[in-house]
Amino acid sequence: MLKVYIDNNLDLSNPDWLRNQVPSTDKILGGVAVNKYGIENGRGWIEVAESDIDRLDGLAFRMYEEPVALPEIVFTNITCDKPDSIITADFSDITCPVGSILSASAELVAPDKSLIPLDDMFRMPLRSRSGSERFVLVRFEQGRATFNAAMNESGLWSINQESINSGLPAEKHMAMKEVQIYVCI
Repeated sequence: MLKVYIDNNLDLSNPDWLRNQVPSTDKILGGVAVNKYGIENGRGWIEVAESDIDRLDGLAFRMYEEPVALPEIVFTNITCDKPDSIITADFSDITCPVGSILSASAELVAPDKSLIPLDDMFRMPLRSRSGSERFVLVRFEQGRATFNAAMNESGLWSINQESINSGLPAEKHMAMKEVQIYVCI
């Protein structure tokens, strides 16, 4: 089920009418000024099956899917075994020579920034601008991970939220700030 915000002036105060229009709607979740049905002046959140989302066309001028706060992978440290490397303080930009080994530590944190004590592993993709892709096995123990990546091929490599979630089911999606790695010859 998706939570969708209806923002128009339709009379949605009648839940039977709404269910007739969108059969999977079983919850009216609340609006700005809430009446006994949880919605007033055609504004408010409803819950609807993904298969019925098209039925809302014409019923709503604007629809918003409620943002979902994802757990976030936060890098706490990244080092390089080669002295002639550059790593920014926020770990978003790394320059290192070919043959370097990057060592990284990360934590999985909740939206409130508390550590999520997860014991699990996943394949973190490193993607290059040229289209190459490599994977680093990342194992979380009690929400913390330490892993290494051998940077044996020159180019611009990146790790970002889209790539880390591309092979994961939706319930395991994570947020992450992009990291760019320039591997130089």
